[in-house]
Amino acid sequence: MRALSLLLIAGLTAAAQEENPRFEVVSVRPAAPGVRIGNLLQGGPGTPDPARFTGTNVMFSTLVLRAFGIQNDQLNAPDWINSTDLRFDIGATVPAGATKEQLGVMLQNMLIDRFHLVYHRTQKEFPVYSLVVGPNGPKLRAAAPQSRPMPGMRIMASCQGDRMTANGRDSAGIAQALQSAVGARVVDKTGLSGTYDIELYFGVDRSLGGGPMNCTGKSLDAPPVLEAVQKQLGLKLEKGSAMLDVIVIEHLDKAPVEN
Repeated sequence: MRALSLLLIAGLTAAAQEENPRFEVVSVRPAAPGVRIGNLLQGGPGTPDPARFTGTNVMFSTLVLRAFGIQNDQLNAPDWINSTDLRFDIGATVPAGATKEQLGVMLQNMLIDRFHLVYHRTQKEFPVYSLVVGPNGPKLRAAAPQSRPMPGMRIMASCQGDRMTANGRDSAGIAQALQSAVGARVVDKTGLSGTYDIELYFGVDRSLGGGPMNCTGKSLDAPPVLEAVQKQLGLKLEKGSAMLDVIVIEHLDKAPVEN
């Protein structure tokens, strides 16, 4: 009977952890004052170090955006959340088998437990591009065995056009990578389940600045980004709008509860 009770308790504990996951161990400390480099979050599910998640000199806003998977214009918070004087170093152990989505919930729970976060959600309509499969099917290259998801993507800029590469990306990661190319929010609606290495060559209008020196006007040798996505990746970007979450911060302590 005692053994059965222990099994039931263990099962309930596992179910609770799956629904409302937390880090196994987490340390949150104010970063050393005067240091401005960093603001970097690394590790966790989908990376080469899935069991370890770290933050170096991380700003409050970076933590909140990562925790809820939102962008700046989806956050309604006090101005001080963007202060460069409030930075933190984080070290956390991630439970085995955790997903990227669960990592976000772990960060939310860390903010609740250590900073007494209180928030609510609302929704707002935003302009978006929907990433869908093109009429002739995807032209994506399956990720090489050694490919690892990168925290960002690489862009080589030239007067002729920009070349963007991103390795080990699922379709949501491809949508995220494309946001910088189109200069707008991109929502994944491809339904694809694989992992891919992508390379995209596209033209950029340099008349607004940016890119290599002495480049002016539009790139003549590379196609516009929307055309490039369809021809080179077999995907399509459709302009529209979508209702997305907005996180409203009601309360957040400026200093964490001691470890």
